[in-house]
Amino acid sequence: MRLARDKANLPLALETAIVRCAPVDGNRPSPTVDLVAAVHIADSAYYRQLNREFSGYDAVLYELVAPENANVPRKGDASNNHPITLLQNGMKDVLELEFQLKGIDYTPKNMIHADMSPDQFYKSMQDRGEGMMTILVRMMGYALARQNQDFGEASGADWLLRCSTRIARRR
Repeated sequence: MRLARDKANLPLALETAIVRCAPVDGNRPSPTVDLVAAVHIADSAYYRQLNREFSGYDAVLYELVAPENANVPRKGDASNNHPITLLQNGMKDVLELEFQLKGIDYTPKNMIHADMSPDQFYKSMQDRGEGMMTILVRMMGYALARQNQDFGEASGADWLLRCSTRIARRR
């Protein structure tokens, strides 16, 4: 991800990348892998573009901490009482943006869940001595520390409201 700025150094867009990985030896046929960066909260046009991008792939492996054999999230289904989901939904409301689970369509056959179960996720956090509060406090501290450095006088919410989210292709 990167923050694109205008000539006056004001935030213009938060860009995520699609990067293609292919064998160095271009003479032999081989599969390629595209790494698609995505954000959890963005404007709805961003998610419409991602859905168009995803439709062109044979397979899309997506991250979503969910139990094995869980139901595929239905587009628009962002109802969940998990603290992180509540925080993300609150942020999207304050910023007047869209939530990833509401904007991305996970139902096409090429969409494949490829992430940990909640039990695996919490165990990995315990193994590192982390908890949800540790992560949230660390994220907030980092954001506050960078806010004045990166965005001058504008608050994080102010610059986000002035930015669009877009996809930049890198090959």
